[in-house]
This record gives sequence, structure tokens and C-alpha cells, in this order.
Amino acid sequence: MDAAINQLSAHVRQLIAAGSKQMDELREQRLRNKDYWGYLLTYDSHKRFHQFVKIVPRLSPGQYWQLLREVWMMVEVVQPDKRKWLSLLESKRPDRKSLMTQQEHKGLARLSDEIEIWRGYGHKAGLRGLSWTLDRKKAEWFASYACGGRRALLATEQHGSTPIIVEATCHKSDVLAYFIEREESEIVVNPKNVTVLRTFPFVPVAQSKSDD
Repeated sequence: MDAAINQLSAHVRQLIAAGSKQMDELREQRLRNKDYWGYLLTYDSHKRFHQFVKIVPRLSPGQYWQLLREVWMMVEVVQPDKRKWLSLLESKRPDRKSLMTQQEHKGLARLSDEIEIWRGYGHKAGLRGLSWTLDRKKAEWFASYACGGRRALLATEQHGSTPIIVEATCHKSDVLAYFIEREESEIVVNPKNVTVLRTFPFVPVAQSKSDD
């Protein structure tokens, strides 16, 4: 029995090794073909950011901004890499307009010079984040998410226990990006350029009713 188990284990290891080799070959092929987004898609979403950083020297300015956008759209946890994200978003590379769609550029242009923004978080490190929203309801959703099980799996050290909402303002001239693709009305801004007005706990409606 033990011999059969060992033989099976060896076979499984061979299959895994073969699959890993094939994946490495696929990645190399996509890099050679300059299919950089295809290359990043071979990694799980939470690993793409670090792979993007590795291939930055290969990218043209347009590719840089377009891929930065795509990676941002799929990342679930920004805070642990906040400084690196900020350096990438504040890059002086040309063709920055490629970071946003034409519709997003027009939407940002329509906003007032001083913008009311919201953010939801659950851990104290989340107060000074990069991602904000024009929609308070969306901030409430993120406050709940920050204290949920999915966040615990992705960033245990920043899994929150109390949903918090922060109301703030920023100047339109300081906005690094305005994204509407995920229907979040997302404002990306350096937290040093954010003026916090107030913070307060968020109690979901269902929980509030159950406590009554």
C-alpha cells in the first residue's frame, strides 16, 4: 500500500512539474511576442501587480498606462503596496491620458474644483488610502467588505473589525485617475492631498434592525 501511495505521489508531482514547465514556456512566449497583458493573465489576480512591476522596463508609455489601469481594476488589496502604487500612478511618463477612457476624462472635467469624496475601511491603516469614491453608498459597501471573510483571506494583517466611513474633500487638480468601469465612481488620489472632514462607524441596515 505504501509503495502504491508513493508511486501515485510521484506521478502527481510529475504532472505538476510538467504543468509548471508548460506555463513557464507560455509566459516566455508571450513576453517574446510582447503580449504583456496575456502574460499577466497567466498569474492569479493578486499576483499580477508584482509581475507588472517586473515588466515595466519593457513597456512603451502607452502600454505602461493601459496595463497599469487593467492591473488596478483587478487588484483587490492596494494598501500593502501603497507606496509602490503611488510611485507608478505619479509617474512622469508621457501618454498619461491612456490611463483613463475618453468618457472618464469628460466625467472628471465636469466635476467641481473641490470634490467631495468618501472611503470605507475597517482597519486603521485604511484611513489614508489611494482609492476613494464619489458615492457614499459604495463607500459603505467597501467598509463592510473590509471586515468580511474575503478580505481576511487576502490581507489578514489588515482585516478590519469595525466598518468605518470617512468623508473628505480633494482638489480636482490632484486627482490621479477617475474610473467608472466598475461602477464605483472611483477617485484615485495621493492621501496627502486629501482633507478629512469626519470619520464615523458604519452599521449595516440589517444589523441595525436586528439590534432593535
